[in-house]
Amino acid sequence: MSYLVLARRLRPQTFDEVIGQEHVTRTLKNALTSGRLAHAFLFAGTRGVGKTSVARILAKAVNCQGPAEEAPCNKCPSCLEINEGRSVDVQEIDGASNRGIDEVRELRENVRYLPAGARYKVYIIDEVHMLTGPAFNALLKTLEEPPDFVIFIFATTEVHKVPATILSRCQRYDFRLVPTGLIAKYIRTICQNESIDLDEAAAALLARAAKGSIRDGLSLLDQAISYTGQQVSEADVAQILGLVDPRLVWQTARAVLQGQTGAVLESIDQVVVQGYDPPTFFQELMAHFRNLIVLKVEPEAASEALGLRPDEMEELKRQAGEASAETLQLCLQGLLEAERLLRASSQPRFALELALLRLCAMVPVVGLDEILTKLDRVKEMLAQPGQAAEPAPARPSRPEDDQDEDEPVEAEPGPGSPPRSPVADWPAFQAALKSSDARLAAYLNGTKAQALKGSRLVLAQVSGFDFLADAERRQSLERAVSQFFGRPLKLELNLQPAPNLNHNGRSNNDLNREALEDPLVKAAADMFEGQPVAIKPLDG
Repeated sequence: MSYLVLARRLRPQTFDEVIGQEHVTRTLKNALTSGRLAHAFLFAGTRGVGKTSVARILAKAVNCQGPAEEAPCNKCPSCLEINEGRSVDVQEIDGASNRGIDEVRELRENVRYLPAGARYKVYIIDEVHMLTGPAFNALLKTLEEPPDFVIFIFATTEVHKVPATILSRCQRYDFRLVPTGLIAKYIRTICQNESIDLDEAAAALLARAAKGSIRDGLSLLDQAISYTGQQVSEADVAQILGLVDPRLVWQTARAVLQGQTGAVLESIDQVVVQGYDPPTFFQELMAHFRNLIVLKVEPEAASEALGLRPDEMEELKRQAGEASAETLQLCLQGLLEAERLLRASSQPRFALELALLRLCAMVPVVGLDEILTKLDRVKEMLAQPGQAAEPAPARPSRPEDDQDEDEPVEAEPGPGSPPRSPVADWPAFQAALKSSDARLAAYLNGTKAQALKGSRLVLAQVSGFDFLADAERRQSLERAVSQFFGRPLKLELNLQPAPNLNHNGRSNNDLNREALEDPLVKAAADMFEGQPVAIKPLDG
């Protein structure tokens, strides 16, 4: 089998060919130039970011026999032997397969002997975290004081598993995830060199699926070429990767932000019908909300940081402009909390539906800037007591609002519901009204149903104020009373003198009335679309 996959054929051979790890390659080149070369290195990072490749380049550089200052030359006998894997002085050891103390003891015995032909003996141990505890202990002394002609290079994807005693004896280099934009650019360059027609959108999808790994990106490119031949399109890449149509993700996110439960359920149905995996779709949706947050908090740097196509950025800007940063953060938090349940569920579709419906049920969160602006308005009113409060947004008119005050209110009793006694059940009505409209219920504090005279319900209140004098408030209360008791009722208020006054000489009802009628209280309630839920007189 003569074909060599791209990830092996295009492995970097010099420091300058390594992509996305300039902080590592620059340091190593300077160390080589100045002669300040350590005897032990630890390369840490995720898979496919260049750890083993840089280790091989470093092994060539320290043994290069070429005249050029920039090592390695890849032309001298030493470089060629290492490139072809036949150098006896550069040993690559798999830490997962050679993890025991016996293998380390053998290595310690071989370390004592001089190189066969190179300047340095280099031991590259991949996945070094797989060594056993006794093996690490056996390596400690040799690692701390090796012969002058020996260099150790360790590579690991799980640096937290490497003992601190080993870490302290190594010069550590952390390899970063390669940015999506760099991977996409590299993939396009390869396709140009290989005479492969690859559109920009397809390169972006491959780079995103690589998740920071150059090797994964090249493996996916190989797979795409095998599927399509010399012409690779975005649709082909999405097909082989099983990626979700981004328009379906946008549609679902838009429905969640607008609280459209029907549209959310329809989107999830499309996910299932089109054969997408619900957990995969969920991941794409989380990534979309993360991108929305990045765009919301850093709009200028988002385009380069996210590495998205122009149409994707346009949709992100549209959705980010319609929601506050707090709402987007709350949505992403809800998705992250639901992720564990989705993975563990035997019915992922149901778990997905539940998670998104919960997000739809959340009230959009008002941004902090908007709250501060409204508070500034309230401060201005405090400074100018005569200023009128900003009117609240007009609510949609309802048929019952157009009824004349003297016309009977049509009640809507439930079928088969037993009639209620307004006098006996008045406390129950107050409790129900407080749950549905606490602001309106506050006017009934201290009242009791005194008598029922035909369709007139007489309320008694001690030393209060005539809250029924306001026509709109009266209609609202009578409508609520009629619906609760299942028959048309009119309200009549019987004010009674207060038997007891507080220490200021005024009744609590007087204080409640003043609080509810205060212009500033009304203004604050209108601005924040809130309702007073409790009134507490202050001592003194």
